[in-house]
Amino acid sequence: MGQILLEKERADGLVAELRRLSLMDSLTGLGNRRSFDEHLEREWRRARHDDTALALLLIDVDHFKAYNDRYGHHQGDRCLVHVADVLRAMVGREGDLAARYGGEEFALIIGPQHGGECDRCRQSDARGDASTCHSASGIADRLRGHHQRGCGLCQGPCRGRSIEHFVGS
Repeated sequence: MGQILLEKERADGLVAELRRLSLMDSLTGLGNRRSFDEHLEREWRRARHDDTALALLLIDVDHFKAYNDRYGHHQGDRCLVHVADVLRAMVGREGDLAARYGGEEFALIIGPQHGGECDRCRQSDARGDASTCHSASGIADRLRGHHQRGCGLCQGPCRGRSIEHFVGS
């Protein structure tokens, strides 16, 4: 009987580890798209139940293909990891999530009481902490050779809106 319990504990641990890995982007260590979808659905339900607002920030690393072509995939990966580190530093409270949405796109889900985090990121200088030298961007002369990120913010009440409308706005 003891051996069976040990095997069950071991199997439960492996299942938990597989679940964790299935929700994580292996390059950046952030949540992946599956994690984002599940987390957004959970936070959306909570915000609707509590009649509160939710903030979603979508970030796109501008001119990333040109960056990858110019500096190589290894440097491109380093750029994505750097962006992930900046976003990771912005979260840490229950309800918040930084995730790799796809390719060079990232997302931040910020709980209702912390929406100022999204505003601060969106309004920050595009050449701030997440900047990386990128002379092949096509706009480098206007950005003094820095790589920028594009941000879109959707923040507001959840009641009466669909999750698809919220993300699409």
